[in-house]
Amino acid sequence: MKMMKIATLCALLAVPVLGCSKKVTRQDHDTDKAAETALKDQRELGKDLREDVKKGVSDVRNDLNDVNKSSADFEAKKDLRVQILRGVHALDVTQLAMLRGMPQTLAYTAAGEADINSKIADASTALDNAGRMIEALPAANAEEWNAKDDEVSAAMTRLTVAIQDAQTAVRDAPRQTPTTSS
Repeated sequence: MKMMKIATLCALLAVPVLGCSKKVTRQDHDTDKAAETALKDQRELGKDLREDVKKGVSDVRNDLNDVNKSSADFEAKKDLRVQILRGVHALDVTQLAMLRGMPQTLAYTAAGEADINSKIADASTALDNAGRMIEALPAANAEEWNAKDDEVSAAMTRLTVAIQDAQTAVRDAPRQTPTTSS
């Protein structure tokens, strides 16, 4: 009888465990499916992200190449502009040196010589200012280039006007009249 009670008790205990085992197996299967789905989605996302990153890196690389090309083009054109300005400035230096020698060569009145010297001094100041601005121009970046180049252009215009004023003074200044001795 004792055996029978034990067998009955085991049977009663085994039934819920067997039912529970089916539930656990079914849940394990659902979890496995969810894990497979999540893993599949993660792999697709990883693949999509890698493709997006590759495309993004490629786009960034292309943009960087464009920026590098335009920067190099700007630097080359900036260097050319500065060389041209230095050449024009050098011609103005020579022209002003020639004008400085004129009062000693030709006999001007004191008033004429004073006017010439004043105009040459103005031109010298304009020459120095333009020279400083030209030499500062290579340091200008693309953002500040237009403003700096406009300033240099205005300085060169002032220099041209000052040299023209000095030339006019040399040409139009009153000269001493020669005295004849008998």
